[in-house]
Parts: sequence; C-alpha cells; structure tokens
Amino acid sequence: MTATARDRFEAHLAALGDETPGRITTVLDVLVHDGYLVPRDDGHVFQSRLLRDWWIARFGRGHEPFKERDAAIAGVER
Repeated sequence: MTATARDRFEAHLAALGDETPGRITTVLDVLVHDGYLVPRDDGHVFQSRLLRDWWIARFGRGHEPFKERDAAIAGVER
C-alpha cells in the first residue's frame, strides 16, 4: 500500500462518515508489528513473497488498487 493509496482510502472513509481518524495508520502499524508488512519510503510491502502470493491468490481477483480507482470514488483529486 503506497502512501498515496493510504491517504485516498482515509479520505474515502472520512467521506463515509468514519469518525476514527488514523484508522488505516493504526492497522498498518499492527501489521508491521506482527511481521506481515515492512514499511518503505513509498508505503508498505509484504514481509515475504509467500504472504504476497497468498494475498494475491485469496484477494487478488477483482482487486482494484486505490491508486487506480476514480478520484471521485476516493474522495480526493489526483
């Protein structure tokens, strides 16, 4: 998840009336702490290829990254 995707997802949640600011950051922090993700300068990546491949097999079909979604849906301008 890139920093841009995180920001767009947080804006999307805020537009839906989510009253918990920073929810995405909290989830990412937990996933880093538990060893699933590794923070990078441009966002987060899976700790291992095995985790990445599992996620793709489980959730990859039909997944459209936030950075590729229409800006109107994400609630922010590109």
